[in-house]
Amino acid sequence: MATVTITCSHCGFSKEVAVGVVPEGAVRVTCPRCKESFPLETDAPVAAVTDPPPLLTPPPPEPLASSGAGTSSPPPISSPYPTGTDQGASGGNGRKLPPRRELSGLGDLFGKSWEVFKNRIGILLVLYLIIIACVLVPVGLFLGAGFLISLVMPEGRVPLLIGGGFTGGVIGLCAAYWGAAALVFAVADETLGIRDSLVKGWERLGSFIWLYSLSGFIIVGGFLLFIVPGVIFYIWFFFGQFVLVVEGDRGMAALLKSKEYVRGRWLDVFFRVFVLWLISVAAGMIPIAGSFLSLLFIPFSMIYHYLIYAELREIRGEVEVATTGKDKNIPLGVGVLGHLALFGLLGMALLRHFAVH
Repeated sequence: MATVTITCSHCGFSKEVAVGVVPEGAVRVTCPRCKESFPLETDAPVAAVTDPPPLLTPPPPEPLASSGAGTSSPPPISSPYPTGTDQGASGGNGRKLPPRRELSGLGDLFGKSWEVFKNRIGILLVLYLIIIACVLVPVGLFLGAGFLISLVMPEGRVPLLIGGGFTGGVIGLCAAYWGAAALVFAVADETLGIRDSLVKGWERLGSFIWLYSLSGFIIVGGFLLFIVPGVIFYIWFFFGQFVLVVEGDRGMAALLKSKEYVRGRWLDVFFRVFVLWLISVAAGMIPIAGSFLSLLFIPFSMIYHYLIYAELREIRGEVEVATTGKDKNIPLGVGVLGHLALFGLLGMALLRHFAVH
């Protein structure tokens, strides 16, 4: 069967498809990698018709997205964004590119993140604002209710305000986890809109609450033990949320799989994460505009981190991890020690306070 090689004029991505799939006449097609559209004519120089050897079976063609001709089938959520050297991608000569061996450089990584961010900014920004509202609204409602009740029962004002703030905080935190889960789904699957992301986030809410609680306990405990273990754990376990969404692993299994993807490339990942953190701090310090930039930076950083995860997964391939043994026990033990050290310091401070008085 005759095939045609079509090359995107924006990013250079090439794809071989059957001649019969290409629409006739001048149309605009959408690149499956960078999502930019470009004009295509059947006799354009970028389309070179070839006949593959008779003994070779060509791969199933991917439909082109053309204006008025529908869009391509959405990729499954288990497939990360194309990262430029995917094993299934073709070079300009129609040959498959070699598998990825290293992470993209900073410039390339920022460029890819920006391309996705431009296309998804509306959905991701709304979901991030929902996270903020999920925290503020319950806290405000329960504090307001406590204050109103305290007008009738002034002797119980302090307990009512504390109880209202605590209850609102717990409900707000759970609601924020829901919004965060929806945001991760929207980043990992570019076919999802706001409603679908919220639905999927709600379906996995329990898993996200457990994952964030477990990773938070370990990472905070590591920071309490002289900071360095916390930094190590943060880089190891940050991609657990993407493992949960894309691969379906939960709890400690997701965290350990994240660690396995990072193994051998901790410094490379740390460098990329640290540079983004420095940029976010610098942007937040800009007068007036800093607040607006910080608002936009969270969705962008989520895309940035997801692309790192996608590349790490492409490099390592599918991995299996054991959820027992020292790989699990050491991080949990460090987390416990860190929190015990905190409570020990607080206890000593209280004893010293009472001893003085």
